[in-house]
Amino acid sequence: MENLSRECVKKLQDKLLQSWYSCLTEFLNGDTTDRGRMEVYQLLATDFNNLNISEKNFFKLLDYCFENCQLLTLSNIWPSGWKNDDMVNNFIDSIQKYNIRNFRTNNWFCMHNNTEEALQHYAEVPEDGDGFFDVYLYETHPGLKEILKKTTDNLFFNTYDKTKSRYSTAPHSLEDLCFFKDNLLFLGTLSHEQICLIYPETAEQLIFFNGLTNNGITSFEKGFGDYEINHIKLQ
Repeated sequence: MENLSRECVKKLQDKLLQSWYSCLTEFLNGDTTDRGRMEVYQLLATDFNNLNISEKNFFKLLDYCFENCQLLTLSNIWPSGWKNDDMVNNFIDSIQKYNIRNFRTNNWFCMHNNTEEALQHYAEVPEDGDGFFDVYLYETHPGLKEILKKTTDNLFFNTYDKTKSRYSTAPHSLEDLCFFKDNLLFLGTLSHEQICLIYPETAEQLIFFNGLTNNGITSFEKGFGDYEINHIKLQ
């Protein structure tokens, strides 16, 4: 990013804002009666380093989601690999008082291992596990928010590699932070794929999330293919 000229950055900003305002106009002029939700929006960026909302912007996101949502989930997609990981176990223990329940599944946000193709893969390649992973459900308590802020400084729970001046995709704890409002997914992430989708209810919410930018070139834009399957609901 440091090598980009100010003029180049300004052009990127203008291009993203033009696309975003076009999406916002469509929403304001469109039908919003379907569950009271806007279209899905995906976090986009121009390169890997800026794909991750981090530091003060991540903390703003936490503050907002904790205020507006009742529940959150974290996932362990490699249960067997992390079974004896002290760092993970210590983190789980530190937030246990906010835990509501845990469950195992092979179908979650952007992780659909219950398809025929996936089931066949895990049957043929047992070293990849069984396709199931653990999901931890928590209440959005202020105490949990403060622990999260001390545990990680970025949305995808990645570790910052100082030698490369970038975030690595190897998580240092649980990952896949998802927030639920009235049991319906409001914001979902899949850490190792650097995916974040939001389902805002108002234009004001979209404006807020679009403002969580790194160097002005990160943006939420409408659409993520067949996204409805990822709009999960807690039972």
